Amino acid sequence: MGTSMIAGPFGAWMLRRFSWHSVFLLESALTVVGIGLVLFSFAVISSRPEYSHSPLLEKGHSRMPRIDLEGWVLLLLAVAIPLVAVTLGDNFLDWAHPIEITLLICSPLFISFFVLFEAKVARVPIVNMQPVFEAKYLRVLFQVFGVIMILNSVRLTQPLRETSSR
Repeated sequence: MGTSMIAGPFGAWMLRRFSWHSVFLLESALTVVGIGLVLFSFAVISSRPEYSHSPLLEKGHSRMPRIDLEGWVLLLLAVAIPLVAVTLGDNFLDWAHPIEITLLICSPLFISFFVLFEAKVARVPIVNMQPVFEAKYLRVLFQVFGVIMILNSVRLTQPLRETSSR
């Protein structure tokens, strides 16, 4: 929590003091350190006998941990496509541009694909999606989704009302 609170002010200070290259290089260095820590932790887990029956480790002669690559790609697309759509809208493209509309349509589709893939297909799911299909969770999800859509529609149409009333 402390790192997320300090990241904005620290990154802004680095940008003003040095350049955006320094922020990028620091982020790249931290990413390399993080990948190294993940690989090291996989090596430690696979070397300990008490974790030899872990579902993360493949059966047979391979000791490499299994990674749900398809689930990670679907999760990346489910998170990135809405962000790209919102970034492109009004900044580079008009909201009615075909690419923008396609991205906005694909956003909930990839989220749905991710949930269904993790619940039905994935051997080692990233997130357990079985509770999502229970009725009480579905009601809450649809209510939250509806409130968010209403607030977003009010927020996104507000500039249209302001320009049309002039």
